[in-house]
Amino acid sequence: MTEKVLRLAGYDSYPSVLLGYCKRHKNIVCSEPGTDVEVARFALQIAGIPFVIDTDIEVDPDNILQLISNGTIDMAIIAMRTTFERKELVDFSMPINYYHLGFLIHYQDETEYRSFVSKPFTPEVWAILLVAVALISFIRIAATKSASVSARLTSVWITYAMLMGQAQEPFRRKQVVYALGVIGVFWLFGSLLTMMYYQAVMKSILVAPLRSKMPFRTLQQVLDAVEYDDWIILEWEFGPTPLCTEQQCQRLERLRAAGKVKFIDGTQVLDELSDNKALCWWGWENDHASYDFTEYEKEYIFIKDRDMLPDMLAFAFNKNLDTYRYRFDNALINVLLGQQAIRFHYLQPFREYHRKGHTQERFSITMYHLWEPLLFLLILHGFSIATFFFELAVRRCIECS
Repeated sequence: MTEKVLRLAGYDSYPSVLLGYCKRHKNIVCSEPGTDVEVARFALQIAGIPFVIDTDIEVDPDNILQLISNGTIDMAIIAMRTTFERKELVDFSMPINYYHLGFLIHYQDETEYRSFVSKPFTPEVWAILLVAVALISFIRIAATKSASVSARLTSVWITYAMLMGQAQEPFRRKQVVYALGVIGVFWLFGSLLTMMYYQAVMKSILVAPLRSKMPFRTLQQVLDAVEYDDWIILEWEFGPTPLCTEQQCQRLERLRAAGKVKFIDGTQVLDELSDNKALCWWGWENDHASYDFTEYEKEYIFIKDRDMLPDMLAFAFNKNLDTYRYRFDNALINVLLGQQAIRFHYLQPFREYHRKGHTQERFSITMYHLWEPLLFLLILHGFSIATFFFELAVRRCIECS
């Protein structure tokens, strides 16, 4: 009985399949056809199954399962994720690897950013200080019953001077207004709390272990970051897609409709990621990205979705080829013993992402970090000098009149 010659096909995906690359470069015998191609080829040869790899069929991630199901091809030459939906169309061999879903972002240095000395004074803190100045000025006006515009402006000016530590007007003995004394005490207490907050944050930066804080770890956190923190999702044709619940998928569709998802050319992914607020769906095999945070080309970070279990990768077969699939699986057991050697020949495992600062290292403040606070100090001094000359001019005008 003549044995069936299995027809195999697949699409290019580095480093798994490189048949299209070989064909474009006129290589009749491709010495490096891809990791999955070599694993499948060795297993078929051990099992004694005749096969032919067809590179003339137009195959892509959208039509390969249909081509296997209708018998156009008998087996996929690329290992695929074994989902329940796919098992309704095809059968799968024993798994050869695991596939982790996650997110790819551009590297963000969170330790040596330029403005970290002034970072504790966030916009929220400045807003609280401005509200405090306005509120105390209003209370001062109400306490002194000052109705004139000049008296109100003077009250605001004195409050500002108290903020700069140059005025103690509420404690004058000539002016016996107890309400102003109480206000002054609360103002000094508020200033003390602000300085304690600043010192605590600075101490945590300089003393605590410098560990990386990722912007998100799960799909839910990604959707929150996109909706509320101005992140953008990048997608492209045949690119990876996330596994989401019904509610998450609906929310993702709303974000697409709102323009929060950008469709790009798949060859420009890394260039588009140069924006620090951009991310894309990504996935890698376990042996190449076995860490929670993986460094890629020294500029990018792959973040595993910690809520998602890895998918199994296996070769897809036509459902009418059970006998051939059993023989293939028995031979595949022997090939998998040397699979890592095959894969490492194409691509070395990526390194774990580490931040530059660790508990064993010391952090030193340089002029690079102090430039912004010094510039802010110079601006304050310039404003003080300008105010001084303005006040001198006003006094001379009053004396002249």
